Amino acid sequence: MKNLNKNKKAITQNQPEDVDFWQEIVKGVRKIPTPNIDLSKPQTELPEIRQSINIFEFYKGEKLDYLYPGSFNNIDANTVKKFKRGEFKIEARLDLHGCLVDEAFGKVERFLQNAVQRGLRCVQIITGKGLHREDEGIFSSRGILKDLVPQWLNQDHLRPLLLAFDYAPIEEGGDGALMLLLRRKP
Repeated sequence: MKNLNKNKKAITQNQPEDVDFWQEIVKGVRKIPTPNIDLSKPQTELPEIRQSINIFEFYKGEKLDYLYPGSFNNIDANTVKKFKRGEFKIEARLDLHGCLVDEAFGKVERFLQNAVQRGLRCVQIITGKGLHREDEGIFSSRGILKDLVPQWLNQDHLRPLLLAFDYAPIEEGGDGALMLLLRRKP
C-alpha cells in the first residue's frame, strides 16, 4: 500500500517541463463568460405526448387477411375503383430514401399512427427501388425496404389501420412507392 501512495504522489506532482508545456498549450485560451440563464423554469414548451392508437377503435376484432400490394379484400367496389384510378388525394408522404432498416421501421410506425390520428385517408410511403449493380440483371431485386415495408404493414398493431395498399402509378414512383388507403374511425 505504501508503494501505491508513493507512486500516486509522484504522478500528481508536476515536472517543470510539464508546466512549461501546459502553459504553451493554454496560451491563447480565454474563459467564456457565463450567460445569465434562469434554470428554475423551462425555456420551451414541451409538446403534449400522445398515447398510441387504440386499434380497436378502427375495427371490431374481425379476422384480417394478410395484405398484399393490390389485394382489396373486404372493400366495396366503388372504393376499390377510386383507389385504383388514383382518385384519392395523397394527403401525406414519407420518404425512406437513405434510412437504415431500424430507423425506417420507426418512421413508418410513427407516420401511420400520426396519419390516422389526423384523420387522413390516403398516404404514400416512398421506399425506393433499391440499388442495382452493373453485373446484375434488370429483374433482380435489391431494395430491402421495398421488400420489408409491406411485411411491416401487416404487423398486428399496424394492419388494423389499413384497408389496402398498392404500388403507386409509374409517374409517382411505381414499385418504389406504396399508396396506402387508411381506415376511417367509425
